[in-house]
Amino acid sequence: TQFKTESTKGLGIVTGFDFLEVIDIDLKVFSTTKEMTDFWDEYLNTLRQLIYDFDNKFVIYKTKSGGYHILYKSKRAVGNKKVAVLKGHTQAVIETRGVGGYVFAYPKNKVSLKSYFEIDFITDEDRALVWSVSAAYNYEEPKPQVIEKKTKDNFSEGVTPWDDFNDQVDILDVVVPEDFEVPSSGYKSKYTLIKRHGTTAAHSGYVFKDSGCMYLFSTGTIYPHEKLISPYEAYTIKNHNGDFSASAKDLYEQGFGERVKVKEIEPVLTEK
Repeated sequence: TQFKTESTKGLGIVTGFDFLEVIDIDLKVFSTTKEMTDFWDEYLNTLRQLIYDFDNKFVIYKTKSGGYHILYKSKRAVGNKKVAVLKGHTQAVIETRGVGGYVFAYPKNKVSLKSYFEIDFITDEDRALVWSVSAAYNYEEPKPQVIEKKTKDNFSEGVTPWDDFNDQVDILDVVVPEDFEVPSSGYKSKYTLIKRHGTTAAHSGYVFKDSGCMYLFSTGTIYPHEKLISPYEAYTIKNHNGDFSASAKDLYEQGFGERVKVKEIEPVLTEK
């Protein structure tokens, strides 16, 4: 499709047609060129580490605004999705263009070995990896854990055991070495790669330095995948089979959180 309006002139590619799906990396959300370069290099290198023969499977073009399009075909192609919004940002850094969408073409800006005319199908596994890596950059505000109160007369003020645990404990100390290991060159600027035992994949997920949370795209562990997991959640799943009340009591007995105060009951005076 060719666009010839005053505001946009050029060639457009209709996504969703013939199972075409595009990962749209919008680096305009960053303030500096260094931030743009660092994000793209980290993202691309992660995909290359995870997906065998990545450069021969995907088509990549640089956009006019300095972002990137990663193009491929999949029978799992869906509509346009907002995939990742970074902490402190309002606009998405990663979106998809699928059924009902389009992207502009930039024939002179080819980055990959393959061109627009060589876009091919990828496996469901490779697509899942691309989506998981992309979604891992999405920031979600941690949700407070709701713990059932044991009595009406006791109450806790200040820091809870689970918040205290999250602040003091590195999740790597919870899951390594029993459940995961850190592969060689696994320590990155913004996250640490982790790898579950027995897998042939380069790694199984990340521990993000800003939030301290773990994100897994790999199944086959006791932990949920494709969601952020705090140190407290990991500890609870590992040691209390997901029972958060028992876990909170355990951590309180270990000294985490401010001490429980007992509500003083004022005497009721009655006239005789």
